[in-house]
Amino acid sequence: MQDVIHRMMEAESEAKLILQTAQAEAERLLGAARQQAKANEEQARTEIRQTADTLIEEAVQSAEDEKAVQLARAVQEMDSSVRIDHAVRRQAVNAVVDCVAGNNPSG
Repeated sequence: MQDVIHRMMEAESEAKLILQTAQAEAERLLGAARQQAKANEEQARTEIRQTADTLIEEAVQSAEDEKAVQLARAVQEMDSSVRIDHAVRRQAVNAVVDCVAGNNPSG
């Protein structure tokens, strides 16, 4: 009978050891998974920032291009519709450029 109790105690000790080993392995795996998730999150944030920066740069460039096109159209319209001497024309062109550039020399 004592032998059976002794074997049961050994089996219980072995089961506890197996359980502790499994718990330790589970904690290790969980820690590794958390680390990987954090690295993935940081990488995703970096990629999102880079994409946003690229989109902003493209939008700014597009706005600048459109501004240049509008300025060229305004100058062309002025040249084709108004016949004035060179000094007055240059002054008008400079006023349009200041206006488009956001400069307000009179204000």
